[in-house]
Amino acid sequence: MKFLNSEIYQQRKELNEPLPFVLLDETNNTDKTPTIINNEIEKIIQKNLNKVLDADNLLILAGSGSSLHFGNKAPSMKTLWRKCAKNVANIKIKDIKNFTNYVEIKKANKIKGNNIELLLSCCDNFLSMNPEINSKNDKGNNDKIQKVKNFLDNSKRTILKETNFISELEPNNDDWRSHNSFVRTLGLRNKNKQRLKIFTTNYDLAFEQAASNVGMIVIDGFEFSKPHRFNSALYNYDIVNRNTTLEGSNYIPNVIHLYKLHGSVDWIRYPNNDIIYKGNPLDESNKHEPVFIYPSITKYQLSYDSPYVYLISTFVHELKKPKTALICVGFGFNDKHLNNAILMALRTNPELLLVISTLD
Repeated sequence: MKFLNSEIYQQRKELNEPLPFVLLDETNNTDKTPTIINNEIEKIIQKNLNKVLDADNLLILAGSGSSLHFGNKAPSMKTLWRKCAKNVANIKIKDIKNFTNYVEIKKANKIKGNNIELLLSCCDNFLSMNPEINSKNDKGNNDKIQKVKNFLDNSKRTILKETNFISELEPNNDDWRSHNSFVRTLGLRNKNKQRLKIFTTNYDLAFEQAASNVGMIVIDGFEFSKPHRFNSALYNYDIVNRNTTLEGSNYIPNVIHLYKLHGSVDWIRYPNNDIIYKGNPLDESNKHEPVFIYPSITKYQLSYDSPYVYLISTFVHELKKPKTALICVGFGFNDKHLNNAILMALRTNPELLLVISTLD
């Protein structure tokens, strides 16, 4: 673990400098980095983490890294590349690269390795410049357009299928230990503090299932009655225990708020209908479309559509509140619209506390 906060100072009178970057299991006897005993560091960490966890408004921003402890069940970006390239009938990935100028664009942007987000972005750009198949186009160009469309549609379905892995895990599976502990520990807050708010870019249902495992109630913006429709007003509601002799509102402790910034594997929308429902987007028996922002350059444009614009604006609004703490878990900071919101909050909100948790 490394210290990234310049406000954390070494607790020694002779030093009046920010604590240097030091690993917990490492001591360094050089002149630049004095020897620091592990338990001294742990005390400083504990003190500052307590400040974060005790914040009146505690926010979580969870990225794809937060689901990787499920082993090979949760897909990485490398896995999505492999699956998308494999699951397209009669279409070679090499042809898609050539049609969309993927290789040239990757070199120009100095991107190394296979990048599914870049490839899907190239497909979007290609289709925006060649929007329709018509008789005016030559047969070869029409064939290219159709192949790119098919690849993009199949890739979207593949991403949804691969990220819908929760049904393969039993609720009592040991893989749930981290998520269960995380939700239970942070979700049970003092009644005088605001509810825990989890913002996630993940499509999977890991937080929903973990909450169910430990008996937490999730307010996710959907109505409790069927059909479950998205209604942003529900985030302003709360749950109280009326069977009590206490005066005033007796808020039950086990409630969290969940905001899925990029959609979910169980969100659907019917044609010519802006209402979001819960359902199975992979069920072909009904005419509906999935509601999620797939990894491509268009995610910045789609973030201004409903319901994403409300969810992201809520994230921005919460960061501006006093006595707020943000814990980033498994988030790679590859979403510029979210990065900008965090940077702006750091500049304008002097009371904001930020913790970033990474594997390294």
